[in-house]
Amino acid sequence: MSKSQKRWLWLVFMVVLTVYAKGKVRTSFDSGYSVHLAVSLLEEGNLDLEEYRSYIPPSDYRVIEVDGVLQSRYPVGPSVVAAPLILILGDLGKYVFFVWDLEIYIKEHRAEGIERFVGSFFAALGALVLFCVAHLRLSFARSLAVLGIFAFCTSAWSVVSRALWQHGPSIVFLSAALYVLLRARDDDPRWSRYAGLFLALAYTMRPTNSLPVLILSIYVLIHHRAQLARYLAWASVVAIPFCAYHWSIYGSVLPVYYRQGASKFTLANWGFVEGAAGNLISPGRGLFIYSPVLLFSILGAILLLRQKRWSLLDSALAAIVVLHWLVISSWKIWWGGTVFGPRLFADMLPFLVYFLIPVIEIVEPASLRGRALAVALSVTIAVSAWIHYTGATRWATWDWNIEPTSVDQEPSRMWDWHDPPFLRTTSETHPKG
Repeated sequence: MSKSQKRWLWLVFMVVLTVYAKGKVRTSFDSGYSVHLAVSLLEEGNLDLEEYRSYIPPSDYRVIEVDGVLQSRYPVGPSVVAAPLILILGDLGKYVFFVWDLEIYIKEHRAEGIERFVGSFFAALGALVLFCVAHLRLSFARSLAVLGIFAFCTSAWSVVSRALWQHGPSIVFLSAALYVLLRARDDDPRWSRYAGLFLALAYTMRPTNSLPVLILSIYVLIHHRAQLARYLAWASVVAIPFCAYHWSIYGSVLPVYYRQGASKFTLANWGFVEGAAGNLISPGRGLFIYSPVLLFSILGAILLLRQKRWSLLDSALAAIVVLHWLVISSWKIWWGGTVFGPRLFADMLPFLVYFLIPVIEIVEPASLRGRALAVALSVTIAVSAWIHYTGATRWATWDWNIEPTSVDQEPSRMWDWHDPPFLRTTSETHPKG
């Protein structure tokens, strides 16, 4: 990549980050104490919320008390990786915003603005890593197109960038694992060792990433066995501290959040069938309704097969996506609570976007077939971008979950084609938003 291209890429990254950060919607729900945890790590050297006890309501579902100490119910991984960025923001705040003590500032004010910026940063960083993935195969310009599709045509914009969700860092690390495994497959097998580090990091962000960890570890065992010891060594850099920390808190190598979900999943009833369909095509959460451009990921997989370029790694990635779909569909609350669109599919975006690359590669306006493909791709890109724009900028699209009734109490609303969330323009909860 030339210096000029690197400057353009940096500019594109800043544009994406700015657009994300300017989005009106802030969704500091489950992640509401993620910034507090990061500041606790920076200021107190721990990852508990005890110093915020007077600030936190007694019945707050996001915290649990362990041996008299308030702990986060959700993974602390996102807060740990966000801490360096928050440290930088804190230092800048002293001179730009005149915020001299970040911990006091967070106690006295809401941390949603900081959280949205940090979430936006990770979402934009994920787009940058996926550009690198695409650029292994595509030209600079076409790789930018892939970056743009991920950044503005998926939940990366409407959900992931709205707060410090687990999904943002998860996407970054899964994308990085994909990049090094592609380099190992096509260039030098030694790249595969670093996948252990990135996959371990991805697991500390979100427990459903156990699927990529398991399947890609088997792939490394089969296809890069000579690198397996180094792969495991890199993984242990993260896995050992992760397990040791949680053992010291809970007496278990896994936190409560990772151990509590088994009873909430089932494959043996009609709810699973509804969830499987709903996660793909429902007006409330359907992946292909909110991001129709990702239908071309199926075409991309077909092209790889027809061109005889399908590899064992492609099989592993496809298996991860399908199994992830089955897992999230088997959850009793398959719609994922009060969110916008297919949030539970967010972690799979790196792999879904990867399968778009063969399609972007063959778009050629010089031929009739190429023009038809370009038109179809452009239409789905425009629709996808508009839908996720509404999710990032209109509170009404999120308030749809609770107006007129909660979707958790009336999940049939997920199938109301007369009132999809992205067509909502007014809200009783946020009348000015």
